[in-house]
Amino acid sequence: MKKLFLVQNTANIYRYNAGSKARNDIYSIIKQYSDVDYVWLYKGRSKFSKLFSLLHNLHKIRLFENKKSIFIAEHPLMNLKPVFFLKYIKKMKAEKPAVHTVCIIHDIEALRYHPDEKDEELSLLNQFDYIISHNQIMTRWLKTNGVTPKIVELELFDYLIDPSREKNNKRYDPDCIRIAYAGNLATEKSGFLYQLHQVNNKQLRYSLYGAHFDKTAVVPECHIDYYGKKDPDDLPFCMNADYGLIWDGPELNACTGMMGDYLKYNNPHKLSLYIAAGLPVIVWSKSAISGFVEKNGLGFCINRLTDLDQVSRLSSEKYAEIKNNVNKMSQRCTHGYYFKRAIESIEKDILEVKQ
Repeated sequence: MKKLFLVQNTANIYRYNAGSKARNDIYSIIKQYSDVDYVWLYKGRSKFSKLFSLLHNLHKIRLFENKKSIFIAEHPLMNLKPVFFLKYIKKMKAEKPAVHTVCIIHDIEALRYHPDEKDEELSLLNQFDYIISHNQIMTRWLKTNGVTPKIVELELFDYLIDPSREKNNKRYDPDCIRIAYAGNLATEKSGFLYQLHQVNNKQLRYSLYGAHFDKTAVVPECHIDYYGKKDPDDLPFCMNADYGLIWDGPELNACTGMMGDYLKYNNPHKLSLYIAAGLPVIVWSKSAISGFVEKNGLGFCINRLTDLDQVSRLSSEKYAEIKNNVNKMSQRCTHGYYFKRAIESIEKDILEVKQ
């Protein structure tokens, strides 16, 4: 089935915090199809050339051939207000009824940063024929809040890696367990990191990767080693750890604050990173991904970080079993399995409806 993909030029944007990795990977997966045309946004360097490119390419969408095909866009569109894009989707649907519109959600801004823009955001999502949601919990929230298109669940973001490179296969030592954390290390985003001395377990050490690490806020008892900022394409090959941690907010006892609450709905890209790196994961038991982690035997779901003691009690045999599960999942997510499955599910539904 013919596809038209709306591409955002994210080269070198947010290079060291993986802000564009998921989008770049989707573009790489889409390129594997032979029946794809592309519409680029924001080509050029000056504000004028970017604006001209934007208007020209949005108009190009309306010229897309009116036959059984799909138009794929990502949400949110970077640096583009939903109300601006909304009218183009409406026009295309009116003029090209045979073109089925698909939206893959990276983030829901109303849940993450801008609850005041909820109505505008949901209005945009309702213009699509299909939505690719993160998981069942996000899907339930969308439907409860009046989103009516058909929804397919991704389950896990793909994380493409260079198959020719070798990962850092650390030998598991129950007496010295390393837990990796990658992302924004600022105290206001990841304040829990600076309280890890309260876990009080000398078997545990923490390997941190990312920007905004405040060395002055760390006490020696935290057992932290900081490895600096890394390109997201390099991270899976240089993580010196036994586990990957997914946590947010200022507290050890729960994931709190707006970003902590967001974990109840989204699939953090960290999960894909750790699985791509071959690391079992440690996640908050109330996060949306906890069910996926438990079902597939990918690691631990804990209520609070002071529960990390249970990690240090795991036998080498049990760790090897979990590691094997992660490696199987890694084979999928590093080859684009999940996005391809979602698109194929939508194509199948379109063909069944047409019959």
